[in-house]
Amino acid sequence: MPDQQPDLEIERVDHDGCCTLHLSGHLGRDAQRALRDETIALLNETRTPCLVLDIGRVTSHDEAGLGAIISALKRLMLADGRLVIAATPPGVMLDLQRRGLDRVFKLYENVDLALAAMRSGRDTH
Repeated sequence: MPDQQPDLEIERVDHDGCCTLHLSGHLGRDAQRALRDETIALLNETRTPCLVLDIGRVTSHDEAGLGAIISALKRLMLADGRLVIAATPPGVMLDLQRRGLDRVFKLYENVDLALAAMRSGRDTH
């Protein structure tokens, strides 16, 4: 019997002009639909979306989960939005580096630093 991965849970917190999605559990196939739905909702609510993905409580991940984050970034970029990642666990960081995605995403140590960068405009490449 295969190991059961904990389901992905998403908690949304709206800040002044920016949204944080706190992810916990397994970042995998379930993340595709969940992140798409959250991203579309954000796009429907604001003209210049600003999203911080807090992945500090992600316990495991796979390629589908990383793909979900890439899709969210693309969707936001098409709408002139921004996405940054906060609190990257070591295993996820290693995968991002291995795939060169650490050069695609702006990565911050925690949510507060990510929000400060977003508000000041320092999050752009």
